Amino acid sequence: MAGSLQNKYLNMCKYSPDGYFGSKFVTVVVTGDASGQIHFEGYQVSNQCMALVKSQILIPTYDAPELGYIKETSPEQYVPDVYYKVN
Repeated sequence: MAGSLQNKYLNMCKYSPDGYFGSKFVTVVVTGDASGQIHFEGYQVSNQCMALVKSQILIPTYDAPELGYIKETSPEQYVPDVYYKVN
């Protein structure tokens, strides 16, 4: 979801060949913490993730929106190997 919203609200950049680079759009989740205080968490995906979403390679799952999967290569679209690392 963050990738599709960031693709919708691109950042204008005069030094980029197409006039846009990345996005300033940030997804903020507001929750409560253990002490009952309001807690904010901000998220922003990388430009690589935005490109995968734009190319419809990274697809969200229906039953778990926090997860996603990578499409398989087909005759219509080549899908490169995608590696990720959890910090």
